[in-house]
Amino acid sequence: MALGNLLGSTGLPSGRALRVDPPHTTNERWPDAIVQLLNANTRIAVSSSRRSSHSPPRSDLTTAVAAEYANRLQSALAASGPIEAYQRERLTLRRLRGHLRVSDWVRTSVLHPNHFPIERDSFTTSNDFSRALAKVADLLAVSSRQASIAMRLRGIERQLLPGAPSPTNVNPFIANKPLPPQWRHYQPAWDIAAAILKNRSVVGDPGTIHGLEVAVEPWPLLETLLERTLTALAHRSDGLYQVAEKTTHSLITDNRTNVGQSVIPDGLLMRSPGVPTISFEAKYTSDSAKPDRDHTFQTLATAGSLRTAIAVLVYPGDQEPCVYDVSGFSAGPRFLVTIGLSLFTYERGVGDDTRAQRLEAVLADLYLRLMRTPGDLGP
Repeated sequence: MALGNLLGSTGLPSGRALRVDPPHTTNERWPDAIVQLLNANTRIAVSSSRRSSHSPPRSDLTTAVAAEYANRLQSALAASGPIEAYQRERLTLRRLRGHLRVSDWVRTSVLHPNHFPIERDSFTTSNDFSRALAKVADLLAVSSRQASIAMRLRGIERQLLPGAPSPTNVNPFIANKPLPPQWRHYQPAWDIAAAILKNRSVVGDPGTIHGLEVAVEPWPLLETLLERTLTALAHRSDGLYQVAEKTTHSLITDNRTNVGQSVIPDGLLMRSPGVPTISFEAKYTSDSAKPDRDHTFQTLATAGSLRTAIAVLVYPGDQEPCVYDVSGFSAGPRFLVTIGLSLFTYERGVGDDTRAQRLEAVLADLYLRLMRTPGDLGP
């Protein structure tokens, strides 16, 4: 990932950390907004560093991720306790309590006839998923610049693996496995853990880790915020709007070869099943007096292929809604709207409703304007 497409901090070869703050806000609590948008698709870049200070700036993303991870794990433990699963163990015991590994026993029976190498299935908390969750808790405890968060994570780690030592390594493939549905309470925490565990160079050798630096790609977070806003808007509309699933829509096609190009809107609202009404594109870019030319063309081309009446371009900043009349599209779009979704002040729940209400007011006004002119928003 390019440095310009990161938020957070990344380790440098010298062992120091380079911090990248968002250009769209002076709010020092932006990491708290970021961590509430983390999900299974978030790309988290992790690097090791030797931190010279444990006094955190308020805008320390690594500490914010550690705090959010602790909250998600604590909630899961309160709801369902530690994860227990059957796991096959290989042990050597003085009593035969399991399936004897005959070949192994024969090789050592002359010297140690009463040492039985056995294999057995046991119901244990020391399974691959628990060990992975505990491993990430340990790494984030080392990395957090707040002692209270580090202590919480250490306590949670002990609850995940009661009576067992801290894991020194984990199954390198566990991050790519889906969490079984019976452990659904752990899914929010697993979203963070899996993203970190995919950085195997960092988690592979705990003896060399002095701390982690965490950075994220910001543009998928804006898409996540858009999705949540549209979901809240559809809920508020009492069935007037429905959120369409993301899918490809044909833009151009070569009739001879049946090969062409398609578009995938970042968001799509329908006013009746199967009838696209409003298309959305999310662009992580700085504030400007007018929308970027390329972004405008992409947004309008997508809306034109779907024949939506309104095209919306959303930004991460706090831009007030701006409406542009669109010319040259006979079947739509009629209007282009630009609006900021205030990514860096987001708070889940109330933040979804606030943004949905703001967007709903803009769309209602445009709907009335369309009703007064030829064409409308659809059935």
